[in-house]
Amino acid sequence: FTVLDATAFVRVAELLTIRAGVFNITDAKYAYWSDVRGLDATSTVTDAYTRPGRNASVSASFRF
Repeated sequence: FTVLDATAFVRVAELLTIRAGVFNITDAKYAYWSDVRGLDATSTVTDAYTRPGRNASVSASFRF
């Protein structure tokens, strides 16, 4: 699988930085092999092991 992410940051002041990101932009449905190994390909619970779809986050850090 291939996942496309985009992140950015801006330093508002010397002590304040704001970061933002959008993850899994293409909204790909995927799972890690280590999570689904041993499950049958037709299993009805496979979706419970997939990774999140498109999501975003924002954070701020303040250095003293």
